[in-house]
Amino acid sequence: MEKVWAFLKKYYEVIGYGILTLLLLGACFVAPFAWLAVIFTLAFAGLLHNESKVFGLILYTHCFYRALKYSVVLGLTLDNALLGGLILIILGLYIYRLIKREYKLNYKLLIPIGLFLIYMALPFHQCTFYDFVAEVFFFALLYVIFEERKNIDLRFNVRVLVAGLLFACTFALLGKVSPVVDAKLSHNYYYGILRFSGLSFHPNTLYGLIVMAITGMSVLYYQKKVSLIELLVSFTLLFGFAYFTLSRAFLVTSITGVVVFTVFATMKERGKGFIIGGAMLAIMCLVGGVFFGTTKAYFDRISKSTDLLIIDNNNANILIANKLNDEFDNQSEEWQQAVLNGEVDYDPGRPGIRQLYWRDWASSPKTVFFGRGISRPDIGKLPAHNLYLQQLWEHGIIGIGFYLAILICAINWKKAKQKILSCLPILIMLVPYLVEMMVESCQLDYARMGLVLSALGFFGQIDDDIKNNVKTKTKLSKER
Repeated sequence: MEKVWAFLKKYYEVIGYGILTLLLLGACFVAPFAWLAVIFTLAFAGLLHNESKVFGLILYTHCFYRALKYSVVLGLTLDNALLGGLILIILGLYIYRLIKREYKLNYKLLIPIGLFLIYMALPFHQCTFYDFVAEVFFFALLYVIFEERKNIDLRFNVRVLVAGLLFACTFALLGKVSPVVDAKLSHNYYYGILRFSGLSFHPNTLYGLIVMAITGMSVLYYQKKVSLIELLVSFTLLFGFAYFTLSRAFLVTSITGVVVFTVFATMKERGKGFIIGGAMLAIMCLVGGVFFGTTKAYFDRISKSTDLLIIDNNNANILIANKLNDEFDNQSEEWQQAVLNGEVDYDPGRPGIRQLYWRDWASSPKTVFFGRGISRPDIGKLPAHNLYLQQLWEHGIIGIGFYLAILICAINWKKAKQKILSCLPILIMLVPYLVEMMVESCQLDYARMGLVLSALGFFGQIDDDIKNNVKTKTKLSKER
């Protein structure tokens, strides 16, 4: 019995993730398993008793977004209830450590967060209780990550994310007959082939997590925290699965990530970094050649893409504007208002919907400064497909200012110059993320933002470790 208990104590994390994976597999086929998965996840998070590992659970369960989305409790879908519960556990652990004086309270960072939450609660901002709670959850996570960067284990979180994505994608291939997902996937045919969207609510949710996982593995390899074999194997599997999403944004951000990684790796390892980056681009071409039908569908989508036309041809701006004028401006004022209020489905294409968001945001000084509020329905029932514009439309200049204040207050400016060299590789992860935000509004972006911030903390930790090692060696040399 003692041996069994010792085994369970030693491998409880692996066993816990194994049970959770089986429950999530069951949720793909039988909806009630989603409830069991949520209850088990919350209990497992309490058992882990570590903020970084609980954040890893957030990343893992996000991979199975679709499996948890369709069960509702108290007006919240289970995926959102689970996200809120896990972040509350992180916050609870942080308060517990504050009471035990393991952590110190940073009032400088609390001020902008507190002011922003007050701003969110003001009547003109049109914020419901649930939206307000969601923002509180996000800032709780943001605060803990910024305050306790040394406690974030990037390698653990990235590996958990990679494993979760591979399991989720595999389950999706098995789950086409699932009563939970089949009805939602049956209509997703693009150019004669089934658009593989994994278990996410939308393919762009899946591809965003995959890009973050790939860039996270690249960051870890850059710092010699994972082997080259692990990097290439995970890259091949993740890119191969995500290729079926037929997302043009996925190709753009994946190529961006590999190019940025190649530049930094070449600076550090010269020719070897260039070879590794070239191998990753070669894998992309190989996947495209193996799945020829999917590649053809990609080219068909790109040839009809107004997004790419607007980049390559200035005349496309005029065409889009004329199209919007014909389809929107010439309609009745009542219909236009219904579109702006999110009461009517209307899809003028991505450049067109962005133009409508920009128009609505700039329509009055109140919306320019204070935004429309996070509870306002999307224009034409479509997001802006640009996170920056979406946030500006929701929060206004003042809300964006509070976000910037939080980021600025979180930086230790005294040590910024000392840490800048060790933090430069964060661009491997940050640049693809910023590019992704330009083309998508990105559902459940909290996880991706949290992963970027944990990577920033990871490099700060490396910098501190280097300094400590130097001090130790200096001390030993003096003693000798």
